Amino acid sequence: MKTVYALLLTLCCTTVVAEVATFSTSDNTLTVPLLVINGSVYYEDVSITLDSKTGKFSIMSASKTDIEAVGPQTAKLSSAAPAILFTNDTLTLLDIQDSRCPQDAQCIVAGEVTIGLQLQDHNTNAITLMELTLEGNGDLPGANIKTQDYTFRLLEASPYPELENTIVEDDYSFTIEYSVNPD
Repeated sequence: MKTVYALLLTLCCTTVVAEVATFSTSDNTLTVPLLVINGSVYYEDVSITLDSKTGKFSIMSASKTDIEAVGPQTAKLSSAAPAILFTNDTLTLLDIQDSRCPQDAQCIVAGEVTIGLQLQDHNTNAITLMELTLEGNGDLPGANIKTQDYTFRLLEASPYPELENTIVEDDYSFTIEYSVNPD
C-alpha cells in the first residue's frame, strides 16, 4: 500500500512518462506496462481503475523496479517523425548517408547506411549529436554508441536500395534500440 501512496503523491508533482497503455471499457481499467517518473523512478505493470460516476481513479497495482529491469527498448523514427524515448527525451534524424549495394546489383563492397541523430534532454534541453551505422545488407545490427545517459544501436534501415528506384529522404524509416545507462 505504501507503493500506491508514493505513486499517487509522485504523479501529482512530477514529470511522468508512460509506455503505450491499454484501456478496458468493460471494467474502466487503464494498464500501463512501464511508467517513468522524473526519468529515474520506474513502475511496471501499473493498473489504474476509473470510477466513471465520481471521476476518481484508484491504483490497483504497481510494482516498482530499477533501470536494469527495464531493459532495451526500440524506437522508430524518420525525417518526418522524431522518436520520443520512454524517458521523454527526443531523438531527431538529421542526416542520411546510404551507400548500400542495391538489390540485384553486383558490388565489390556491401556498403553501409549512416544516420546523424540529435538527442535532446527533456529536462535541460541539452543536445547530444551522434552517428549510427548499419553495415552491409542490414542482417546484423550496428555497433553500440554510448552517450552520457544511453546506449544506442541501429537495428534496421528501410527501404533497401534498388537499382531502378531512387529513395527520397522522406521514404526512409529507421529502427533504433536503446537502453538507459545505469548511474
